[in-house]
Amino acid sequence: MVLQQNKLNPFHQETMSSFAKYLVLAGLLYIALFAFNLYNLYDQSREHINLLANFRDPDYSLLHVESNSLDDTWTQATMTFMMKDYQKSLRLMNELADEDNFMADHTEKYHLMKGVAYLRTQQHLKAEEALDFIPISGVYHNHALWYSAINYIQQSKIDLGKQNLRQIIKAENHPKQTEAATILEGMNH
Repeated sequence: MVLQQNKLNPFHQETMSSFAKYLVLAGLLYIALFAFNLYNLYDQSREHINLLANFRDPDYSLLHVESNSLDDTWTQATMTFMMKDYQKSLRLMNELADEDNFMADHTEKYHLMKGVAYLRTQQHLKAEEALDFIPISGVYHNHALWYSAINYIQQSKIDLGKQNLRQIIKAENHPKQTEAATILEGMNH
């Protein structure tokens, strides 16, 4: 009978002390902060993947040439490239491959755009071949190094990709130093 009376009488029920309530609340707050910090660390460590997945094409100013009859095909190739029609751009570039006059003046620019178009169409070996054609002393070498790093990483050739990223970081005034450092740091975590 005593048990039944205690259930009916709210004054006899045991309640959690105020200290215990605050202790439970503090524990829940700690768990929430831990989860938030863990999510932020995870999100920061994934930034390199976003940079790799959302890399930008070379600017139009890098690819533009002064117009003449041969360059009309190049202009069309460049415009289709800028419109992200990489297959059509590759077909137009292939028309120019046998034009000695054009290739003599624009070979690095040609291979940079072709390499990036191949990279965008997941033709990694062709991208590697085109980008490797640009000499170390070439004007477009810094750009080729960046796109080669992305290409290697997308092929899971991680050591080669990291090697290129380290070269970019060490290079003076490379336009992608910050991005390269972020990617390399993310890959090392």
